[in-house]
Amino acid sequence: MGYFQEKLDIELFFEENWTDTPIVFENGESLEDSEWVRLTINNGRAFQASMGDDPAFRYYGVVYLQIYTHKDTGSARSLVLADKADNLFKNLVLGNLRFKVPQVRREPIKQQVNLRPSWLQINVSTEFYRGS
Repeated sequence: MGYFQEKLDIELFFEENWTDTPIVFENGESLEDSEWVRLTINNGRAFQASMGDDPAFRYYGVVYLQIYTHKDTGSARSLVLADKADNLFKNLVLGNLRFKVPQVRREPIKQQVNLRPSWLQINVSTEFYRGS
């Protein structure tokens, strides 16, 4: 499996299992009328994990999910969606992709106002790795 297949597998899994809001993938246009999420996959370090004639390699990455809900309605809805994302990715094994425990973080208010004034943003990030 390479980077392209890794991306396809993660996006397909998410698309098949996320039914709560529209999904925008990397480089897609944001939605302005309803709640939505953006899924981004960032690759990280890679290294040789074993020696020998057929060495194993390990590739790390992070799945980022940005959750956008209407501002001035409280954070409960955002956190409900964050919980759903947590349940989807927590310790998930997807082929040779292994996910860790998701982390939930709120975007600082100052950044929210400057970037998307009508949305509350909660971020869920999940580290993963694949072996070969």
